[in-house]
Amino acid sequence: MPAEIVTTSDQGSGLVPDQGPAAKPDKEPEIDIEALVKGLEAGIETRSTRKPLLSGATAQFEVVSSPIFTGINVHFGEEWTRLRIDAKIRQILEENPERSAAEKWVGPVGYTAGFGSLWRTPETHSREQVYSDTLEVAVELVKQLIEQEHLDPKKVDIVDFANSAMVPGMSDDLKQRLIDEVGMRVDIEVPGEAEACNGAGDMFLRRAVDRRSQGKLVFQLSVDPVTCEMPLDPTQVDTLSMQLFSNGAAVFAYRPGVDLRIITGTTGVYEDTEGVLTATPPYAAAIDAFDVAHPGHQGIIYQIGNDRLMKLPKPKPEVGGKGRMNGAHTAKFFWDIAEDNIRKTYEKYQKYCSKHGITDRDFAFASGHHPSYAVYRGLLHRFEKLKKIKGIDIKIPLEWVVPYGNSSGATSLISFVSNIPLYEHGKRGLYTSYGAGGGATSFVWEVL
Repeated sequence: MPAEIVTTSDQGSGLVPDQGPAAKPDKEPEIDIEALVKGLEAGIETRSTRKPLLSGATAQFEVVSSPIFTGINVHFGEEWTRLRIDAKIRQILEENPERSAAEKWVGPVGYTAGFGSLWRTPETHSREQVYSDTLEVAVELVKQLIEQEHLDPKKVDIVDFANSAMVPGMSDDLKQRLIDEVGMRVDIEVPGEAEACNGAGDMFLRRAVDRRSQGKLVFQLSVDPVTCEMPLDPTQVDTLSMQLFSNGAAVFAYRPGVDLRIITGTTGVYEDTEGVLTATPPYAAAIDAFDVAHPGHQGIIYQIGNDRLMKLPKPKPEVGGKGRMNGAHTAKFFWDIAEDNIRKTYEKYQKYCSKHGITDRDFAFASGHHPSYAVYRGLLHRFEKLKKIKGIDIKIPLEWVVPYGNSSGATSLISFVSNIPLYEHGKRGLYTSYGAGGGATSFVWEVL
């Protein structure tokens, strides 16, 4: 059955959060954060290695494999322990009492974040060093996967590259380095995508259902130095973002229609018209220039050169800074768009199962975005309420498997790679991602 994609545009649909009291789950579950962190650390893939980068930063590579797939996750920059993060946030709030009054509900890393540690861009790094780190990690990931899978680099057809901190021309530079350093063909396709935390999910779905890509060898790659735009400076970034975001990357290889297939999916944009999460990504100037040159452009998705870019809401002039997140309203916005997106996909999946006489409709596994533990748990709580109130029973076996923070466009792919040992022939699962700007993706896929 051909895959179905619904592109949604829900401005004014009631999906934009109101500006009322802080939106949280009806009842936050009791959780022992120390036990959570220890559990995460105990579950980290043992086949891991650390490698220094040319800039002086560090990258930790973790190989996850099964008889069917192999993937690699990476965390890079400078590792900050949870205790170190907590101490820094407390210091910032003590030194900025006016900000403490607005953000004290966030508290230390604990229930809200749920991450054991974060990997941050060193504060002394220049933009050039960030660029160098990103491409170095990308090339090394591709090299290692080729070695793990015993692949001929000349047989790779496409390397899809997601990165929320994309710089115009970066995907072209990556392509040249893959040709020069890895030995890939000169006609290798290396498109880029920056759609905040939805980047990898949207790119994955679009590629997997692309008819001309069926049977081709694709590397799904995401390398995201997201903290390069998040200094530990309260005049530039809110303290919640400092506690959540982390540099990360992931890669795995597959052939659409051969190794896996998409049964159905939904991807689109529920535009954040209220600006609950604002940011000024490195490519913002390129979009501004495009708007000047093309005043009639519609929507917030741009194709500039080889890259698909999302225009994000910018911080208000009176607030300033590189980015601001209203934690409560962002959480509600994410729950709204993710619930709506997943419900659309689930409804289509039910029709597919009915048409084909499929009785076992449960998902064997689920991978998805990990923006924070509170948002993750709140989304699952939404679906628990959906069953009680409307009788819609959507079981999502999404486990908390990302211990090192939200790596924006790479996070959902890191989750997918972490779950590789669960994937078995003939089993079906769910992939979901969503993020700043309002991009959201979900799809049901099957291991072939």
